[in-house]
Amino acid sequence: ASEVPPLPVVARTQAGWRRVEAVKGWRGQQLDRPLSVAVFGVHSTLVLEPATMLKEALWPWKLQVRIFMRDCPKGNSQWGHHCMLQCHALGECEPSSEGSRQLFVDLVHMFEAAIHERAQYYQVADYLELLTKMYRLDPELQAAPLYVCTAPLMCSLLRAAFEKPLLGYF
Repeated sequence: ASEVPPLPVVARTQAGWRRVEAVKGWRGQQLDRPLSVAVFGVHSTLVLEPATMLKEALWPWKLQVRIFMRDCPKGNSQWGHHCMLQCHALGECEPSSEGSRQLFVDLVHMFEAAIHERAQYYQVADYLELLTKMYRLDPELQAAPLYVCTAPLMCSLLRAAFEKPLLGYF
């Protein structure tokens, strides 16, 4: 039997899980203003999970979560529960069929068309154009210091279009 060579020694880093002073100082200065986070996705629980975790993790900051999700058509029992859940869990109760939110819904429908209509492939340039239009129309989206996305395609588009910190949650 051959001998197994020993595993290489991995150097330990001095970094720990404690907060550094720069973060404490920045955090202390921001407590009086809400921290805005834009969350992009198509399924309510997948969108709500990172949003509620961030609310807990960043306490005592007041976190203002802006949801970009599927449309909430009135009277649609299939999607209505998603909108009610996001309203109850995050206080995000505005209809998603206005302005930049409607553009996001249009983007989701473009994704669906590429999936269901095999003749139409992903039109990445069109997706990016729609995202930049959303951004231009929405001062809150521009001001959000963090984006969260729950779909790899959406994360890729956000990364290509904007230089913002991005949390991918799948």
